[in-house]
Amino acid sequence: PNAQIDLEVEIYDLSGRFVKNIIWEDYVSSGYRVADLQWDGTNQTGASITPGMYIYRLNATFTQNGVIETVQTSAEKLVLIQ
Repeated sequence: PNAQIDLEVEIYDLSGRFVKNIIWEDYVSSGYRVADLQWDGTNQTGASITPGMYIYRLNATFTQNGVIETVQTSAEKLVLIQ
């Protein structure tokens, strides 16, 4: 089922240093998959960062049966290619 959720992605370098926090409010999912989220390869100040491996965590907040719930993924790897 379609659901309206708020998504937050936290991105870190491999040393654990914070790189960027991205928020998509009122994202409409199409079932149980979240697709088409994009990151422009910049840090929190807007500067381009070095291509390479990074770590991200996705937080999803939604309302279910009148209760606000937040789900957090485990840390996952991503590769930035420019």
